[in-house]
Formats: sequence, C-alpha cells, structure tokens
Amino acid sequence: LDTFGVDYFLLGLIKFSSDCLNFSGPLLLNQLVQFVEIKDSNLKDGLFYATSLFVFSLISCLLNIHFTNSLNKLCLRIRIALISLIYRKSLIVKLNELNKYSIGQVVNYMSIDNDSIVNAFPSFHSFWSLPLQISITLYLLYSQIGLSFLVGVTFVIILIPINKFLSDYISKVQKKLMSNKDERVKVNI
Repeated sequence: LDTFGVDYFLLGLIKFSSDCLNFSGPLLLNQLVQFVEIKDSNLKDGLFYATSLFVFSLISCLLNIHFTNSLNKLCLRIRIALISLIYRKSLIVKLNELNKYSIGQVVNYMSIDNDSIVNAFPSFHSFWSLPLQISITLYLLYSQIGLSFLVGVTFVIILIPINKFLSDYISKVQKKLMSNKDERVKVNI
C-alpha cells in the first residue's frame, strides 16, 4: 500500500498532460483551416500544422491509453488488498462475532462494497479534470462564437435535474437488487 499514493500522483500528471494535449487538436485544426482559407500562405506552415495535429493527437492518445491501463492496474491492486484484508479479518475474528453477519453480507463486503471503494479512485481524477476541461472548453467556445455558447450551457443545466432523477431511480433499483442478492445467498447456503 505504500506506493499507491506515488502511483496515483503520477497518474494525475499523465491525465493532466493528456487533457492539455486534447485541446491542441482543435486549436491546430483551427490554424489549419485558417491556413487553407488564406490564398498566399506558406506551405511550410500548413505542413507544420498538419504534422503537429497528427503528432499531438497521437501522443494524447498514447497518454490516455497509458493512464487508463495504469489506473486499471492500480485499482486491481487496491481491490486485491481490500479483499485480502476482509478475508484475513474474517479468519481471525471470534466465531460469536462473525455470527452477527450472514454469509451473504460478508460476500457483499468482499465484492459490492469493495467495488464502491475501488470505483472512487478513477472518479477522483475526474473530479479535478472535468472542471478544468469544461472551463477551457467554455473559454475556447467564447473566443470562437461569443456569447452564443450560453445556449448550450443552458441546455446542459436543464439536463441536470433529469440526470438526478435517473440516478436516484437507479440507486433505488440497486438497493432492491442488493437485498435480493443477500436473500438468494441465504437460501442457497
């Protein structure tokens, strides 16, 4: 568990680099379009924009793949550590204390609750990355089309209550599913 923090910080740097390079594509494409529109343009400029667009997109893609792969490996290591801790605890706990929990609850702790903890790790990088991406995107939209970008922002804000309703409904169904799984495990044993 000692190296998880260092690995997670390095993954954040990779995510930040990938996010920054993702914005180079639209900016370079804008420069390339402006190059094509100008009649007396230098061919070297056009080749530079096209090559840069390809190279930065490739590097961004590779960084994104490396980030996803490394994050999946880190989450797998954390999942294994948590499952082994729960299993070790269940072996050393006194039998009368273990009888408070059904086998279904212990299995849920080892799988479902463990998944909830492990799924928080990718969400943390989204917590800082998405606001950064949104603010840069809104700035670039404002610089290209002016205040008209507010129409899109308004539409997204209108969708927030709809997403809240759907997530609450999914949460209710998930709770019902968990209780049914607990009952099913009790019946099978």
